[in-house]
Amino acid sequence: MVEARICDFTGERIEPGTGVMYVETSGAILHFKDSKAEKCYLRGQKPEKTKWTKIAREEKQQRLTNGSEGALGLLQKEKVEPEMNEAVDSVLQLLEAQHPYQKHRNSLRTYGIELARQFSYSNDLQVKEVRSLLGVVPVVPPSDQKAIERVLRSFAKEVPVEPPEDSSKFTWEELRNDVASFLSEKEVFYERLSKDDNKDVDRLRQEHLKIYLGDRLRYI
Repeated sequence: MVEARICDFTGERIEPGTGVMYVETSGAILHFKDSKAEKCYLRGQKPEKTKWTKIAREEKQQRLTNGSEGALGLLQKEKVEPEMNEAVDSVLQLLEAQHPYQKHRNSLRTYGIELARQFSYSNDLQVKEVRSLLGVVPVVPPSDQKAIERVLRSFAKEVPVEPPEDSSKFTWEELRNDVASFLSEKEVFYERLSKDDNKDVDRLRQEHLKIYLGDRLRYI
């Protein structure tokens, strides 16, 4: 299975066989779409401030969307967010246990049904919300599983390339573990950006996840 690569500067998917790899002194491995993106990163440019990057374009679009929500939409969002955050945090805590689907299956199922309904019309998810939804998919009823899958596919960046015919398929549990490994590997990079006072690390993490998840959902 060809591993998806994401440009650590532009946020774009890197086609197999292309791109530039850069190894930092800390051992962190970064991937760039081309030498232009690499040079911009090494010069300390911020992707969200560089107009030609995908991250900058999407952030601008997000600001325009948020600005058109209206007071009613904002009030509704503020009303449900505390409940959603509590359920998300509870799921992530349960998933930290060894064999969570054996020890906490019923609790994960209950939270999963709640999250499926709360997020049913949302596509602007935070990273921890995606992780929690991936964690409950294996244990919720089929109707809620389909609802969560729709939300995840809406959040992810669709990869317009069919996977190889002989490629193996992911189970939802395998996909959850794969995404967790991806985020863990990238954490050194995100921590460095945070130390450099980059205020948009969370947005960058979200964009990277959208592209990676879009690639991996092809194998479900």
